[in-house]
Amino acid sequence: MTQPQQPSDARRDGAAVLLVGGAGSGKTYSVSTLIECGLDVFILGCEPRFLESIEAAIKERNLPIDKLHWSHVYPATVGWDTLITQVRTIGSMPYESLSKIKTMTGKDQYQQFVEVYRALSNFKDERTGKSFGPVDSWGPDRALVIDSLTGLAKMSFDLVQGGKPTAHEGEWGVAMTNLENLLHKLTSDVRCFLVMLGHIEREPDPTGAGTMLTVGTLGRKLSPKLGRMFSEVVHCHRNGTQYQWSTITPMFDLKRRVLPLSETIPPTFKPIVDAWRERLTTRQLTATSTHAGEQS
Repeated sequence: MTQPQQPSDARRDGAAVLLVGGAGSGKTYSVSTLIECGLDVFILGCEPRFLESIEAAIKERNLPIDKLHWSHVYPATVGWDTLITQVRTIGSMPYESLSKIKTMTGKDQYQQFVEVYRALSNFKDERTGKSFGPVDSWGPDRALVIDSLTGLAKMSFDLVQGGKPTAHEGEWGVAMTNLENLLHKLTSDVRCFLVMLGHIEREPDPTGAGTMLTVGTLGRKLSPKLGRMFSEVVHCHRNGTQYQWSTITPMFDLKRRVLPLSETIPPTFKPIVDAWRERLTTRQLTATSTHAGEQS
């Protein structure tokens, strides 16, 4: 039996941060601090209007636009004829019949999740027209930002469900597996600095203690696994006019390795980037020392 490939030291060098917040909480503003850290920032936009916020933040902070690169894959927006066919089908059939539909007209218009893989396998910058190769070939001078996990989840679900009026339980499972495989690929193989943005969802606490905050993704089974994939899971919020980060928001399953335990952390990636670079330097020195010892 073929044994699973173990990650090399180089593949473990990446840092992975999941930054979660509501609309207007400063997620995109925080991304601009990666440029201040000296990184070339590559954004894959999976939601409309992602570019407006980052360009505004860069202009406000007088940061160099040549450090920013972007590409986009948006969730499906099908044509009017397809929408009319779908609505007519829904309006003319009882639910039991709708639930038995295996496919719908226009399924080929829900292939955006495949395009995400293509975009990551060879990142093409829409600003310059240049291609930068697969994201897992990049080194520590770059940061990959995906906006957002919620957009990826919709595209993964659309690929499986294909515009049908109802989804079967097994289809939810397939969509979640698709998304989980992509997240595992990114957090395991990417060696540059990785940032995933996500939206907040609110759910009743099963114990009745209040409202739980979770990351907007597919179902309830994937969200608890995210802490195992990312080194930091941080809540981005706004206190009056100030953007802040939190690692101790009540009823929110967060994670920190570098950041302090606080609800009022300045919204900058600098401490995480600094710790990551220090770790890379230490690993390089160790590797150099080991190699020298083997040669002597």
